[in-house]
Amino acid sequence: MRVGAAELVENGVQLEAGGAGGRLEVVVSSASAQLEGSVSGHDGAIIGARVRVAPEPETPYNRLRSRVVTTDQGGHFAVKGLAPGTYRLLARYRASSGRDVVRSEPQTITLSERERKTVQLEI
Repeated sequence: MRVGAAELVENGVQLEAGGAGGRLEVVVSSASAQLEGSVSGHDGAIIGARVRVAPEPETPYNRLRSRVVTTDQGGHFAVKGLAPGTYRLLARYRASSGRDVVRSEPQTITLSERERKTVQLEI
């Protein structure tokens, strides 16, 4: 969604009486992107890691595009139906002691329409 050149999901919009008008453009598309990958550590695949995929930069207006998925028994994850754009990825895992949370280094990726990317996150 945008008004003129301003992206609403990044910056929001403020409506004022007597303000400069503009054209509101809303694009609805099924050309979403897909992200898949795996999370591993020094002992191999990590089962049950939580992977957060968030718009970059994250704002109050696009926060709903964030997703959290959990890795399967092979350490794999998949996120379908992502809008084209730039995302920040981070994996978290609670160690067996139950107290310590370990994290991957954040990664930034850009997805286009109908694009399918594979990433590897290391904890």
